[in-house]
Parts: sequence; C-alpha cells; structure tokens
Amino acid sequence: MDRIEPREFHRIAVPVHDVGAATTWFGRVLGTRLRGGLSPDRPQTDPAVAGTYMQMLDLAGYPLLLMSGGAVASFLERKGPGVQSFAWEIDDNWSAEHFLRDRGIGIAQVSLGGRFFFMHPRDTHGVLMEWCAPPRNAPPGAPPRPDLVLSEPPAALVDVTGLAWISAVVADADATAEWMGSIMATTPVDGNPAGDPAVERTIDLQVGDVTVRLLTPRSSDSLYQPVLEGGPRVHSFGVRVADLDEALQRLAGDGIPTAHRSGGLALTDPAATLGVPIHWTT
Repeated sequence: MDRIEPREFHRIAVPVHDVGAATTWFGRVLGTRLRGGLSPDRPQTDPAVAGTYMQMLDLAGYPLLLMSGGAVASFLERKGPGVQSFAWEIDDNWSAEHFLRDRGIGIAQVSLGGRFFFMHPRDTHGVLMEWCAPPRNAPPGAPPRPDLVLSEPPAALVDVTGLAWISAVVADADATAEWMGSIMATTPVDGNPAGDPAVERTIDLQVGDVTVRLLTPRSSDSLYQPVLEGGPRVHSFGVRVADLDEALQRLAGDGIPTAHRSGGLALTDPAATLGVPIHWTT
C-alpha cells in the first residue's frame, strides 16, 4: 500500500447540544431524512463512544451524524457546536492502520466492534479524520441499503441539491493538502466559489466522493482567523441549492440571516443554525 484509497463517504460528525431538537431542525430546514441503526433516545454502549447519543441523517444522499453527550460533551465545552470530523470507508482497516503507523501518524481511537479508527489530529494538521470498514458484504459503489432509510424527505424550507464540501481551518492549506495527498488519493477541484484570496487561502480536494475544503486565513479580515486562533480543526460544511438568492430569502424569513456573502458563496449566522456554521452555494 502506497496510499489509502477512500471508498464511499461514511459520515460528517456534527456535535450538537440536543440531538432530538437538531434532528427536527435539520429535517425542517435542510430536508434531511432519518437513517436507521441509531436512536437519539438511547446512549451508545460501544466503549469508543459510550454514553453518546446519536442520530444518523441523510443530507442529499450523504450521511450526517448528530452527536451529544459522552466524549462529545467535552468537545462542545471547548469548541461549541460544529463539524467535529469526517470519515470514509476503506477496504482494509488493518492494512491502513499499519500504513499510517509506519509513517508516524498516531491512531487516536480504535473500535473493533464499530470497525473504525481515527488518526490523531496532532499528526494530521489538526484535521480529525476517521477510517471505517464498509457495511458487511457491501460491494464497492453500493447505495445505502433500503432498510437504513427510515423516512421520506420532508417538505423543507430550502431545496438542498447536494453537499458542496466539508471545511477544515488549518495553519497552512498548501502543506495540509500536500500531506493529505501523500497518504490518500486526492484530486484538486477547481471552480467552486471561494473568498477573497488576499484574505484567505482556499484549496478544494476531491477525496472519494466528497470535496474537502482547506482554509487558511491570510488577514485578520478573514472569517476564519478567530477559528484558527482556537486551533486548527474541521469546522463547517457547505450545501448546494438550486437558487441561492431564493434560498437566502427563505432562510431570512425563518429567522436565519446571512452573516456574510461573496458572490455565489454565503454563510448564514451560526447562532441561528444551532451553532453549526453552514455555507450555501449553487
């Protein structure tokens, strides 16, 4: 193995204060639907996530995991709600773990029962990433099993057509992109709307079937300078909508104002989105 080959995207992990309330909010605003196997009413018993309440949602075809309690409680105390980590499925966890250890990358957590492990963020430029075994007997490219989808999409406030990217705020986007390319298959992505390059450096990378956006502030005017002052981290996600102006108008009418907009890229006020920073584009 010379690099890890990510398969399907496994999930975005989003710590929130109340999983049940957040499940309702994401469904009403973004049209997420429930996926099975987890319940916000029962804490997990796996030692790796013991005491954590979880609910898996489907966001325009991509898994989004809401979490609270357990080990997530300390994250919420330090960072507040937002995106904590992201994960892909891979064919061989054992080989990938040894490949990473041989390159001096610490393994932060291993769950034999859950069939996943994390790389330690001190060795990953602050980006918390997880590798998971695929569902048992699932062929490459297989869609979600029908029994995992528990609800039809609700009538949502805005029409979300896809996941645009997941963002990480890092000290050096170029160095982080180079490091990611050295351990996993990545492809540069061009054409997505981004902030002023004089204010922040933006690099988009295709990893498996998801775009990872790396952001480094170059000026105190950057929205991400206060984030980086608290340490590099996975930070937010972006969604695509059919009509950005209409979507922002609908959001504003529901008490979710736009905090910043630059052309075809907007950020709503996190205080109105359960503390989770969400970008919007077409």
